[in-house]
Amino acid sequence: MYARTLRLLLGLATALVLSGASAPVWAGDVDGDGVDDAIDVCDNTVPGTAVDAEGRPLGDVDRDCDADLADYALFQQGFTGPLPMAIDTVPVGNRGNDGELSGAGAGGSGPDRVCGAVDYTYNIGKYQVTAGQYAAFLNAVAATDTYGLYNPDMWSEYHPCKIERSGSSGSYTYSVAADWADRPVAFVSWGDAARFANWLHNGQPTGAQDLTTTEDGSYYLNGAMSQAELLAITREPDATWVIPSEDEWYKAAYHYNDGVTGNYYDYPTSSDSVPSNDLVDPDPGNNATWHDAAGYTIGSPYWRTEVGAHEHSDSPYGTFDQGGNVWEWNEAILYGVYRGLRGGGFSSGDDALYAPCRSGNENPTYEHFTIGFRVSKVPLAVIDTVPVGNPGNDGELSGAGAGGYGPDRICGAVAYTYNIGKYEVTAGQYCKFLNAVANTDTYGLYNANMWSDAFGCKIERTGSSGSYTYSVAPDWADRPVNYASWGDAARFANWLHNGQPTGTLTGDPTQDAWLTEDGSYLLNGAMSDAELLAIARAADATWVIPSEDEWYKAAYHYNDGVTGNYWDYPTESDTAPTCEVPPGTDMTNGSANYYCSGWVIGSPYYRNEVGAYDAKPSDSPYGTFDQGGNVWEWNEAVIGSSRGVRGASFNDIDNYLRAASRNSVTPVDEHFTIGFRVAEALGMAIDTVPVGNPGNANDTHGDGYGGVAYVYDIGKYEVTAGQYCRFLNAVATTDTYGLYNGYMWSSDYGCKIEQTGSAGSYSYSVAPDREDRPVNYISWGDAARFANWLHNGQPTGAQDLTTTEEGSYYLNGAMSDGELLAITREPDATWVIPSEDEWYKAAYHYNDGATANYWDYPTASDTVPTSEAPPGTDMTNGSANYYDGGYVIGSPYWRTEVGAYDAKPSDSPYGTFDQGGNVWEWHEAILYGSSRGLRGGAFSYDDSTLSAAHLGWNYPTYEGDSVGLRVSQVP
Repeated sequence: MYARTLRLLLGLATALVLSGASAPVWAGDVDGDGVDDAIDVCDNTVPGTAVDAEGRPLGDVDRDCDADLADYALFQQGFTGPLPMAIDTVPVGNRGNDGELSGAGAGGSGPDRVCGAVDYTYNIGKYQVTAGQYAAFLNAVAATDTYGLYNPDMWSEYHPCKIERSGSSGSYTYSVAADWADRPVAFVSWGDAARFANWLHNGQPTGAQDLTTTEDGSYYLNGAMSQAELLAITREPDATWVIPSEDEWYKAAYHYNDGVTGNYYDYPTSSDSVPSNDLVDPDPGNNATWHDAAGYTIGSPYWRTEVGAHEHSDSPYGTFDQGGNVWEWNEAILYGVYRGLRGGGFSSGDDALYAPCRSGNENPTYEHFTIGFRVSKVPLAVIDTVPVGNPGNDGELSGAGAGGYGPDRICGAVAYTYNIGKYEVTAGQYCKFLNAVANTDTYGLYNANMWSDAFGCKIERTGSSGSYTYSVAPDWADRPVNYASWGDAARFANWLHNGQPTGTLTGDPTQDAWLTEDGSYLLNGAMSDAELLAIARAADATWVIPSEDEWYKAAYHYNDGVTGNYWDYPTESDTAPTCEVPPGTDMTNGSANYYCSGWVIGSPYYRNEVGAYDAKPSDSPYGTFDQGGNVWEWNEAVIGSSRGVRGASFNDIDNYLRAASRNSVTPVDEHFTIGFRVAEALGMAIDTVPVGNPGNANDTHGDGYGGVAYVYDIGKYEVTAGQYCRFLNAVATTDTYGLYNGYMWSSDYGCKIEQTGSAGSYSYSVAPDREDRPVNYISWGDAARFANWLHNGQPTGAQDLTTTEEGSYYLNGAMSDGELLAITREPDATWVIPSEDEWYKAAYHYNDGATANYWDYPTASDTVPTSEAPPGTDMTNGSANYYDGGYVIGSPYWRTEVGAYDAKPSDSPYGTFDQGGNVWEWHEAILYGSSRGLRGGAFSYDDSTLSAAHLGWNYPTYEGDSVGLRVSQVP
């Protein structure tokens, strides 16, 4: 339905131009789309396409010059455009990296300073701000140009950027000459750049230059124009779009992008060699727009190249033109009177591109033909995290059976590396969240008790619905938030996952899918206990409420490898920490804020500032603080009709701090003792089911498969497009071994994973409604590399021996059929492609002991399941997605969401789904000497392929629309 409706939408757009009067023909309309190319922003539109006055195809909601699936996704959300102007950014990670010396002492110029260390993840403009983007800004706010954002030299000077102003004050309009829109703007002061950043921060509003448009936001300018006034401006605490700090700019330009190192290139083209100033197509790399003895890269009339024209000369993080083209402002103040400039311009020598060059010889009011800027987008709430490694560690018993509280469960085993909040989420961080998304508080993220109750965290709300604002009382910003439900915590996690946005794409800060209702959790308005209990973590989740295992491991595990060694308390002790005021004096068992004959901290605070117990050993073995005491913290566990909470509060006795204490509260509950902590799900969850009955016999009425001597886990579901997309983003920025197949996106049968960017900076995304359907176009080698990645803890980096080439299988570059047929499972393998016996047993065995009893079909039946749409109606033989004279699901999906047949008995006796139909699944067997085995049939094959008797096979390099995978975890 999705693609069909899109085709109807686009077909209607085409009909508008084909069935009506002939489109006007302009003398300058070379591409034949009915729009003069001088004002046509989409100069490659297919003739006959219906377009608007700018030359954009009708339906181009996201303004990228095509009307495609991404536009329809926005259309479904109710956006009909035009959307705000897009600023392409790239993420800059490796937070906490070391800096390096820059300046005269490092062989460059300017005062010495250690540059490049940034302790948070942020985004920076992929390109310099263009003349086209700046003209859009001027048209929005400079009808009367109160603060001189326009400089006439932009049009008339010998080195212009060709923005022209027309009309008179009060009705000024601005346009860009042909071929100049994608070149960087020039003649902008630091104040102009700050006002542009404020405009972005405020959602790109239209109106006079005032506190709602340009004068407040990321910077409080309020008319500041002089050198002294602009030097006094600092970034606001709730800033979003900004002029980069010097460290942000430097890191994006020069850092290796290799972790938290202090490794830097000398030039922002991923090189220690001076870039050439040639402009050639295709760009061979290490080129920039600057001036040498032979002259300019390009001369009159342009002088500056289009942004990104040196397409293979990007920085390690994927930015372009951080060397040359135009100098770029940063926030630094040099010599007390100048603002920082970096990167050089088209008329600069190569020394200006050099990392040690700290230029700051211009005051912030200066406007020149060599000066432009780039913007960054920074997080509102910086979440400090600590890594939790030792993937694959054993768990331990927690609950009443371990001497604590609650139902028994093995806790703490986590198969992947992840990050967890070093501290509880604070009132200050939560206040920023509210200001970003709760001007109209649709889903009750604010509880009035936060302010009015004696135990509240002192967040105050003022104003009325639609214009609510929030503030935190002095001395409370660094204390944990409370009165937050599980739903509130999930919405906060979604906000982090979505990049901390400050309103919907239309500028209205409503709590919707783009802010709080989708992301790591699909909430979509869920508010009741029943609705919140049904919520599960999405496959591509990033920021999350910790699972109980993630929370438990971070708090209690010894941090000593893949052991099952745990402390009783989260302060590296088997004895309760001392109940005392911070920073604490107990160097043996640690200290914590819990109730012992009275409160540690009385009125009005009750709760300590997070991390206040900073005297060792009050942190956990992984370096978290306050996992015992202060406030209870939500986790994802469902315990009966409640969600899990862990760690106790300032109001609870020491027994509740223990590892054995499993407690729970209804997910809508908001209480003065409950807050939360977040985790960063570097690790992707693979749901598995245990396959027991070790030592079972082979199937005697089939071909003799299914006997397995050990207990193992197998994927409950086929690997999804969302999961595989996450794998690609982790290891395939340069896709050395072809893990991505272009048909995933371009084929009508594809799983709709799209690759964008160029080699070295590829990124991947999944179309809406596809992430929970199985991946396809997967070879056996792709499947083995995915298994290795899981085995290695889901690392990020190039495809090498640490990520995809070694682990459960020693591949080391194996790509041919012959090489892949020679691969065998390593003795210490963990995550694997199932052996044929493992796959067969999970699908067909009765699950009745060590027997030879097997069903013919993987739906606990000897009769073929019914071919019908999910969830299915056949309560005797089950249902499945296979071809029975027609497709169960036609275009565009073809394949069901994994587990969609959730009406019994469509799962196997062990609880797996879709082992019959949907997609074929690889296993390890070698058949006929030249092929690897496939099992289970697919959406386009008949019922015979679902049976236990059917053997499928293909070359291990084969990638087809009906082939995917499932993984197992073996002891």
